[in-house]
Amino acid sequence: MADSVQELMEAMVPELKELVDHNILSQTEVKALIKKRTDFEYRLRRRAADRRDFAKYVEYETALDSLIKKRKTRLGVKKGKLSNFSCSRQIHFIFDRSVKKFKAD
Repeated sequence: MADSVQELMEAMVPELKELVDHNILSQTEVKALIKKRTDFEYRLRRRAADRRDFAKYVEYETALDSLIKKRKTRLGVKKGKLSNFSCSRQIHFIFDRSVKKFKAD
């Protein structure tokens, strides 16, 4: 379980690095983001994962996406290929896993 969560976190490094390089997020914010995402991933990976855990994670990622978009427009940042769809991709990935986990619903 820890290995798969670690792999997911490592896959996010280029996107997060790009956000820091363009001054959209600070280093402190990225550390908090990684901690929050890690906590959510461990909640989703446990045996008794709940629908509310998936919903909270999606809610968090949606809020993060809107924050990043607002900061990009405020700072006038248009470049950055990796971070443009990182939150949307993450939200889609969470929904996909929830559908696979709760097939009956």
